[in-house]
Amino acid sequence: DYWVEKCETWLHDAVGLEKSSVRRFVVPEEDRAHYSRAQTDLEFQYPWGWDELWGIANRGSYDLKRHASSSSTPCTYRSPDGSEIMPHVVEPALGLNRLMLAVLTDAYDMEETEGGKRTVLRFKPTVAPYQFAILPLVKKSTSMVQFSEKLYERLAKQTSVDYDLTGSIGKRY
Repeated sequence: DYWVEKCETWLHDAVGLEKSSVRRFVVPEEDRAHYSRAQTDLEFQYPWGWDELWGIANRGSYDLKRHASSSSTPCTYRSPDGSEIMPHVVEPALGLNRLMLAVLTDAYDMEETEGGKRTVLRFKPTVAPYQFAILPLVKKSTSMVQFSEKLYERLAKQTSVDYDLTGSIGKRY
């Protein structure tokens, strides 16, 4: 439950997926691997319907017991009181392709304009590569360029920022 909550929170808070686009599916015992103690899939509402985005499986101690048996290497943990404990493994399996498709699907929007409709991708600020862009309107060494360089240096210490002097003034508007 702890890992399912952490994974779901990350999808909403860090990646920015809408809460209504993600749901939990507890995988029934008969559909899990023989060694699985529990599994919850975080499903996403793709254009074709709900489908697995992230599987979080409690594999128990199966993997470590098998490794210890085949390698003759103990995989136990000795607690401060001296007892030996075989750790359990939680496997959160998230594929990059599925995640990127979910982010793109969630960001996709059609917007009405005076000229008709246009396609817009409304990415959440948390997935933006830069939080700020500093694009001075002039290239020559002026007070504006000096100010923008100082601003860039200050911001770069705290967050992701881009500084670009290369584009023409027309492209910077």
